[in-house]
Amino acid sequence: MRVFRAFIVLLALGMAHAASADTCSDIVDANVAEMRAGSSEWSSDVEQLIRAASGSACVKLLSSRYGELGSDSRCEQVIEDTVAEIRAGASGWWSGVHEQIVKTSAASACIKA
Repeated sequence: MRVFRAFIVLLALGMAHAASADTCSDIVDANVAEMRAGSSEWSSDVEQLIRAASGSACVKLLSSRYGELGSDSRCEQVIEDTVAEIRAGASGWWSGVHEQIVKTSAASACIKA
């Protein structure tokens, strides 16, 4: 009986993880489509930045890491952490435009998640 219960718990956790991955994938795709539609200039670099920021923010939001904060505080913290994370990975190409793209992508993911 214990093995059966453990199996059910693991199965539920696996389903929750898959649902989270699907949710984030949908959010990333929606953000790319929205930002592409509103852009006068588009490049694969911009799309990659939007995907990275949206996906990172979505995963953070769906984790329990930020669960103790209120909704507004949680989004603010996720945006701040996402910007810091992506800025840290940038090697010499970071600008104010990039920061705004990341902030907008993370904020949009926060609204959708």
